[in-house]
Amino acid sequence: MGIKNRLTAVFYLVLIAALFSCSSEADITKPEIILQNFNKPPKKDIICGFADDNVISVTGGDKLKFEAIFSDNESLSQYKIDLHNNFDCHGHGSGATPGISLPPTSGDTEDWTLLIVKDISGKEVIENFEITVPENVTSGVYHFIIQLIDESGNDASTTSIYSLKVNNPTDSLVPELLIKSPANPSFTVKKGDMITFEGTVNDNRNLGLGGNGMVFLSYLNKTSGNVFSTNTYKVFTDADGKSSSFSLSYTIPNTLVAGNYTYSLVAFDGVRNVSEVKTFEVTVQ
Repeated sequence: MGIKNRLTAVFYLVLIAALFSCSSEADITKPEIILQNFNKPPKKDIICGFADDNVISVTGGDKLKFEAIFSDNESLSQYKIDLHNNFDCHGHGSGATPGISLPPTSGDTEDWTLLIVKDISGKEVIENFEITVPENVTSGVYHFIIQLIDESGNDASTTSIYSLKVNNPTDSLVPELLIKSPANPSFTVKKGDMITFEGTVNDNRNLGLGGNGMVFLSYLNKTSGNVFSTNTYKVFTDADGKSSSFSLSYTIPNTLVAGNYTYSLVAFDGVRNVSEVKTFEVTVQ
């Protein structure tokens, strides 16, 4: 075989290899989700102390309607809708915080949960949704997440995470939290010191009605940004009526690293409407 023929053969082999390589290239393009035509459009609001651009407000018995357009460059595989409470202010995605553990209650309202998983195919699927809020829903903040994957396993970005502010139709008024002690919102303590938090919680209805009422203490480590629960709380009962005083004693753990902390008191009424948070800036020596 002449040099020219050999070069031609090599050229075709390289061309075939290149074509084969292109045809077997992995699909790394993410599918896309477009959500539109909400009957209750998302708005900007404060969730767990931070601004959130995607907040939807609903009340028990309402219907949440919207249209979803799922698309991919090759072929879709599956979508999932996950709705669950965010009473503990947990997060999702990279850098998300785990939230705090709330004290147990005997609530007789319904904590709203929803899980829909559906297989789909093709390059575009349009779905119209109508989701009913439980009539006796527990008030509070919920997460509403829509996820999508294609046949190659690529998942859509997590931009389709919404916060739902949910009201129980029997009571939408938040309780009032009044603090008597500590009188100073900023103070210094030592490890092992005991702090007494005293005050009153007032509401328009019996604080025990609904079973979710409580006042409890948590704290933020201002160095790490992590939030922690404490075992310092009071659960309201029917005997507390519309107004209940409280006295909560908390001992600074000897294991706590010296530094700056924000301690927070918050109250829930019986359907879990949340009071204004009262904070104390505490330096631990």
